[in-house]
Amino acid sequence: MTRSTWTGVLVAALALLLGIWWFSTGPDAPYPHTERIDGLADSTTIQWSEEGVAHINTSDSTDFFATLGYAHGVNRGWTLSLWRQTALGNLSRWFGAGVAPLDRHARSLGLARHARQSYERLPPSTKRRLQHYARGMNAALRSGSVRDDAPFVLLDITPASWAPWHGILIERLLAWLATRPLDPPSHAPPSVTEFAEKDRQYRRWLHLHGWNRSVAWATRSGDGPPTLFQRHVLGATAMPVVQEVSWTLSTDTLTAATLPGTLLFPTGRTPEYAWASLLQSTASLSQTVLDSTRLQTWHERIEPADGDEQLVHVRRHEGDLLLSSSSPSVVDSLAQTDSAQAKPQATGWTLQWPGFHTGSDLPAWLQRAGLRDAPPDSARFRLFSASGLYVSANDWTVLGSPPIIARDSLEQTILIGASPWAQQQAKGLQSLARPPVPTEISDWSASDSSVWAADLMSHLQPVLRTDSQTSGRRQNARTYLRNWNHSYTPASIGATVFDQWMRAYRAELGHVPTLTDTAAFFATYRQRRALHRALDRLTTRLGPDVRRWRWERAVTDRRYFPVWSADSLVEASLEEMRTTRYAPLSRTGQGHPSALAGGPSLVDPPAIAPSPTAWAGWTRPNGSFTVRRHHYAPSAVFARSRIQTDRPPPVRFSLNRAVYSTTLLPPE
Repeated sequence: MTRSTWTGVLVAALALLLGIWWFSTGPDAPYPHTERIDGLADSTTIQWSEEGVAHINTSDSTDFFATLGYAHGVNRGWTLSLWRQTALGNLSRWFGAGVAPLDRHARSLGLARHARQSYERLPPSTKRRLQHYARGMNAALRSGSVRDDAPFVLLDITPASWAPWHGILIERLLAWLATRPLDPPSHAPPSVTEFAEKDRQYRRWLHLHGWNRSVAWATRSGDGPPTLFQRHVLGATAMPVVQEVSWTLSTDTLTAATLPGTLLFPTGRTPEYAWASLLQSTASLSQTVLDSTRLQTWHERIEPADGDEQLVHVRRHEGDLLLSSSSPSVVDSLAQTDSAQAKPQATGWTLQWPGFHTGSDLPAWLQRAGLRDAPPDSARFRLFSASGLYVSANDWTVLGSPPIIARDSLEQTILIGASPWAQQQAKGLQSLARPPVPTEISDWSASDSSVWAADLMSHLQPVLRTDSQTSGRRQNARTYLRNWNHSYTPASIGATVFDQWMRAYRAELGHVPTLTDTAAFFATYRQRRALHRALDRLTTRLGPDVRRWRWERAVTDRRYFPVWSADSLVEASLEEMRTTRYAPLSRTGQGHPSALAGGPSLVDPPAIAPSPTAWAGWTRPNGSFTVRRHHYAPSAVFARSRIQTDRPPPVRFSLNRAVYSTTLLPPE
């Protein structure tokens, strides 16, 4: 090759490198420099960090809600548009008749119907906040940075205007997703089981599920203020859910994790206190005697983009959703019978949920964040249980009635949760908080060590003794178990064997194994049999080489992009994008629900699917706020090659980390 040829190759390589650098760094900021918002009293500023944290600086509380709406819209425009369309039951207008069953489900839940009614009954002050929020949201949805976002362009969708009551709509959608998936009894009629299955599909569509595994805890060391930690387990969505914001007003600062589309502040801190909330709502199935005087029916109309109009027949009994009746003809006749002659003899299955009635939690959320002064009885939670922890400079208080409350004897730690695993996580927290170990929340929150596994293993040693009839593979597996440190790290083989073993043991017991089970009659025989079944299953699933039975291979940490992950329901062809830009994100599997860091499980998987998407944050009153969550932008250049596959590092809120700025101005 000649000198001139070499020179040309070097120049081309240099140009390629410069091009990669140019497109990777980019001269254009991802956020507009200026934007005008109707109704803004004065100019405000949003300073953005690389991770999308919004630092809002405004001297007017009303302008704060408009600015918050803009921040949500510009950062989560596609997410919110999809959530809204799902809650309205209008997905088939975008994607065709294939998603009409999801629309029928949303209409039967009455999310939009009750959201409108609830908005009309809100206090005027809360209405005004939602109206200002909508103005900021609409400014974002009208901007080119949102309308040119890849999902809108690829699917040929123009974001619609945001109405003030849509904030109530998203609140209701999230409240429903915060209920546990329905588990009908075996004797339930087919209509009930079909509704439960359709609801699971509804949750899988958005990949928002598993919220009952969220947890909050507080710890203190010495005379300093307690540290408050919160983990929100959100599902398997690859799209970010939580939007972090801080608002500086004079000398005070409110820092919070917000749920876009709403004025919900589940986690945050002010100069005086910090709070954490479990996002839980309650729904239940029951059989009831039907009373014709309390029966209400209506019809909802679905208009798919490429199909015939469909009608949804919704029946309510005493406000609850009627899923089945002993005889539909009997119920219909009762509905037409004079109330004085009606004899409530028919029975039916109904679904109870607070969201079937008028009401909103927004006043209560605003009060929790210090954004509204009101008597306690006018700011109660209706949709969410909103149990949580409230931390002041010297103490903590339990909010509501969390299912699990665990304190240590010295009152150095407290943990609340809704999952039975919270008790085991509390034991792990207490072991880490023993003196003289200092408070290192970043390390504690990432602890994959399981006290549950350690306790059980101490009683299972007799089963691990090798006998002459044990094969080489089984001997190797038992060796890994005996040498296991009870930590669910990615490379751990003992973690895989143990969890699969306990899964097989659970099949015998009918529940997650406990210490009591190890002392039961015939326990050793059952444990040995379960171990053999577990090893056979692992051999079938992961191969005969025990060295490949790593925890990261045994459990799933995959995040999905809604719409693209359900392309079989969508009329448009999404194959190209669902296998490239919007292909599922595969990350390193680690952790366990019994460990303080949380994580996946073989012995007790969630009802819908693994729920690896989580947001974690910790703070003190008037202290720093630190978060740990994955940040991924599928439209960024070389996004896949730059993706983080392991646990992300903590990020502290700080204006020093701000790299972009947007100035919001009143109308000209």
